[in-house]
Amino acid sequence: MKTKLEGLIKDILINEWDPIRVKNNPKAKSECDSYALRIVGILHNGTDEGKITEYLKDLTVNDFGLNYNEKLTKSISKTLLSVSQKR
Repeated sequence: MKTKLEGLIKDILINEWDPIRVKNNPKAKSECDSYALRIVGILHNGTDEGKITEYLKDLTVNDFGLNYNEKLTKSISKTLLSVSQKR
């Protein structure tokens, strides 16, 4: 069962980060479910922005084989951390 935080994180990943362009493909949006769940786990273990950034960087470079956008990834990491702290 997806938590509210997991849903918020997935929305941020799809609408703001989206390196594999799933935003406009409803069938591909489920791709982000496991990433959102992993980020929830990272956040629950008491993390900082750097750990989230490293996870997103690893996904981008090693899993997707894409170039890493440092500025975007750090911005998304800040947003994800902020969302989790407001809960």
